[in-house]
Amino acid sequence: MPMHLQNARGLRALGDEFIVFMGIPALRESPSAGRGGLPAIRLGDIATGLVPPTVALRPAWFGREPDALPRTRVGDVLVGSRGHAFSAAVVGEASAGAAVTENLLVIRHHLGAPSKRAPAPSDAALAEALAAAALAPGYLALLLSSGAALTLARAAPSGLHLLSPRDLEAWEVPLHPRPVQDAAAGVREETLRAIHSAERANTARRALLDHIAHALRSDEAASLQELG
Repeated sequence: MPMHLQNARGLRALGDEFIVFMGIPALRESPSAGRGGLPAIRLGDIATGLVPPTVALRPAWFGREPDALPRTRVGDVLVGSRGHAFSAAVVGEASAGAAVTENLLVIRHHLGAPSKRAPAPSDAALAEALAAAALAPGYLALLLSSGAALTLARAAPSGLHLLSPRDLEAWEVPLHPRPVQDAAAGVREETLRAIHSAERANTARRALLDHIAHALRSDEAASLQELG
């Protein structure tokens, strides 16, 4: 779709509207008590720029009671906290309610900040606040995954780049009009989903070729007849 970009209207510090907090370290093994783990989002889960649905996530175990763990909410932006490149993704309805592990940072609107004193706002209230915010979650994810996170991160002796909540909250984001941000975020989401669908189709085609090759090597006439 054509998109007419306007010059940014100055800069807006991310911390003016959003807080950033780190994910929780997961245990290496399930506790002997045998409690079921929580669906958890790990760094590799957002490599495609999309957050898997909660039902597709592997469980993880934490040294806290489940009720004490912050869970993802719709509109959260997830970004890696370390690496040579940084992926970012926005949490949708299908991915809400998951735990987040320690190699990820969560960017969340101030209204939904984890608090022991105040009850969490309703989904509707948080959605309304995000819609009125100067910075759109999808726009932030687009910029972060396109080089902004690497620019903000600090190089470590190991060669990795490290990104902290403080780095992100101090980030001065180009303030384009909200309709421009939303349009750019929409193009990003549509493009990533198209790429993901194409990759799944290619995986299926490769599996079919492997099946044909196996049938030919094994001279399995019955298997080949199925292809016809």
